[in-house]
Amino acid sequence: MIETKDFSIYKYASIYYNFTLNEKSNIRAIEYLESRGFSDRKFLNKFNVGFSGKRAGLIDFLDKEGFSREQRLDSKLTKLSSEDKEYEVFGQNRIIFPVLSSDKVVHFSSRSIDDSEPKHKHLSKPNKFLYNDSAIAEAITHINLVEGILDCLSMIRLGNENTVATFGTGGFKQSFCSYFTNKNLGVYIIFDNDSNGSGKKGAIRTAVTLARNGINNIKIVDLGRNPEEKKRDCNSISLYANANILIASAKINARDPYDFQEFRDLINPKQKEFVDNVYDSFKIMDVIEKHTTVRYNTSNRASAICPLHEDTNASLIIYKQTNSWFCFGCNTGGGPYHFLKKMGLLEGGDHNVCSRTIKML
Repeated sequence: MIETKDFSIYKYASIYYNFTLNEKSNIRAIEYLESRGFSDRKFLNKFNVGFSGKRAGLIDFLDKEGFSREQRLDSKLTKLSSEDKEYEVFGQNRIIFPVLSSDKVVHFSSRSIDDSEPKHKHLSKPNKFLYNDSAIAEAITHINLVEGILDCLSMIRLGNENTVATFGTGGFKQSFCSYFTNKNLGVYIIFDNDSNGSGKKGAIRTAVTLARNGINNIKIVDLGRNPEEKKRDCNSISLYANANILIASAKINARDPYDFQEFRDLINPKQKEFVDNVYDSFKIMDVIEKHTTVRYNTSNRASAICPLHEDTNASLIIYKQTNSWFCFGCNTGGGPYHFLKKMGLLEGGDHNVCSRTIKML
C-alpha cells in the first residue's frame, strides 16, 4: 500500500496540476480537452484534471510546501538525470489525471496533447486501483468497464456515472475482481473497436479473468462505428439488448483463450462472425505448430506435415503474411478458425449451439 506521505504529496501535486490547467497561458490544453468533448471546467475540476505545462514548476511548488527531495523522488513524481538533476516524470504538455480512492489521490496517469509518444504515461508505482472506483459503491446492478480515463469521463459526462476505467486493454488485473465480487455486480465491458482488434482481444481476456474469479454476469458491448451514440445511453437495458453483445452471461471455467486453454459457455449464438474473428486473430504458425511438424520455414511461408490426412510430403503450406494455410493433399485451407474446426477441436456443432465446450489446442 502507498504510504501516507505519498497520499499527502500526491494531494499537493494534484492541486498544482489542476491550477496549471486553469492558467490562461495553457490554452492548448483546454483546446485539446474541448476537442475531446470536455468544455465544462466545473466537470474537469470535479475530477481534479490537471496539466503539466512548459515551465517545470512542480518541483518548486512541492519544495515550498515542505516536501524534501527524497520525498519527491520516493513518490516517483520526479527522477534524477545522469547529471544528478531532478526533473518531473510527466514532462511537458500532458493532461494529468489523478486517480482517487476513498477521496485520496493514490496514483497519476497522463495523456500527451500533441500525440507525442508515449501518448499515455502512468506513474511508475504499482497501481492497485481502478479509475473512478467510488462509482462501484453507488452501483446497484452493474458497472461499465472502459479501457481509458477519457473514455470513462466521456461516459460520466453523458450520464453513465456507474463507469470505471482500467488502464489500457491489458490493464485489468486479477486483484480488481474483488471490486465486483464484494457487491455481486455485473460487469459490462466497453472497450474501443480498434482496427487492429486489440480492444476485442482485451475485452475477452478481461471477461475470462472476471469469470475465473466468480463474476458470472459479464457482457461485452461492441461500440461499432458510432461509439458516442452507444456511450450516450449505456445504462439503457434496451440498448444492451440490441447492442451486438459479444459475450452474455459468461460462466467460464477456463484460462485465457489466447493461451489456447479450455473455454466454456462463452459465445452468444448471434455472433458467428465475431467468433470466427477471435479464432482468426491467433497466429496461424502458433496454431499449426502445436499439431504437426513444420519442415520448411522462411519469413513469409512454411510447409508442414498435414495432420488432417496421411501425409509424407509436407503438403500443408502456411502463408504468414495472410495468416492462412492451404493443404494441396486435402485441397482445403483457410484461417486459424477453419484449421481448428477441421481438427475437430470446436465441439458442439455450429454457432447456433450456445452451451457448448470449445476446446482450443
